[in-house]
This record gives sequence, C-alpha cells and structure tokens, in this order.
Amino acid sequence: MPTDDWTYEDYAQYALDAAREVVPYVPVVGPASDMVSDLREGDYASAAFNGAMLAADLSPIGPATKVLKLIRAIKKTARAPLLASAATQRARIRRIAEVPPGYAVHHTIPMKGLGPIPKADSRAQGLWRNNPAFFKILPEATHRRVHGNFGAEPYDPLRRIWHGTNALQKSAAAFATSRVADTAENLARPFPDESTRKR
Repeated sequence: MPTDDWTYEDYAQYALDAAREVVPYVPVVGPASDMVSDLREGDYASAAFNGAMLAADLSPIGPATKVLKLIRAIKKTARAPLLASAATQRARIRRIAEVPPGYAVHHTIPMKGLGPIPKADSRAQGLWRNNPAFFKILPEATHRRVHGNFGAEPYDPLRRIWHGTNALQKSAAAFATSRVADTAENLARPFPDESTRKR
C-alpha cells in the first residue's frame, strides 16, 4: 500500500501493477492483452482463441442479429407500423421477448430528450427512438436508478450511460472506437524509406 515516502515512480509502478490485475477482466482490452502475450510466448492456439474473443467483443453482429429477429417478429404479429407509439412498442417487446415480472423495457434514447435530441411525444408513431434497436430490458430497480424516479437514488453519469445503453450500442461504440484507433495507428506509421528497400 502507498506510504508517505513513496516517490512518483513508486506510485506509477503501483498503478501499473493494479491495472495488470484488472486488465484480463476488461472487455476488448483483456482479450487484446492476452492475445499479445500469447503471441510473444509462441502460444498460437491461445492467441487465436483470445483473438476470437476480441472480435466478439468488438463486433456488433451478435446484438444486431437479436434486434433483427425482434423486428421480424414484430412485423409478423403487429397490425400497427413497426415504429409504433412508446407504450405499444414496449408492450410488443415485453410480449415477444417474454420479459419476466420485475423487469422494465427501457428507452435508451429517452423520450424527454437527450442533449441535442429534442423531447418527443410518447404517443406519436413513426419515432425512430421507438425502434427495437433503442430498447433495453433491465431490472425495475436499475431502471428507476437510471431515470432517478420513484424515489430511487440516481446513478452517476457514467453508470447511467452504462446501464442505460444496450449491447448493440455498446458493441457498436467499441467497434467504431477500435476502427478509429486502428486507422490512427496505421496513419502514424512512417512510410518505408525507399533507399533502404531491398532491390
């Protein structure tokens, strides 16, 4: 544990050691770190496995497939348009996804607006935020804390974002971030010196 006589180097090493304990359990970062370690050690089978885990963490394909299945089910059973009113859409999702009691169907893009997104009439049909891609099923207690209503203590902004967004949004954000980072890393690489190339 840190003491009064620690130097900046001691604190840096302590933080690095603590991070190493946490990294294996962090989505995207954990598999990437493990894959690099496996490649350095020559354990290619384990590296391939961790590479697959990394791809799964970064890819929004799995969550998107679930959303598409839900949309197909809605189109088969519903008489109203796909983008129905908020109450109708929640009821549909609750029925089709067989949401158990004690769980809520949450709008990840709130009807009361969010930043530059204006407030919307929850009774209106055709709203893009009523698309199944922007819903999440979560426990009622968590739902209350995300919104800070019914006397529940609201989450801090970071946890509100984490609990208030669904798997598709998280994976899409992770995928986009990884693409930007990869592009930036590739652009930062120096071009090979023509004079040093083998003829």
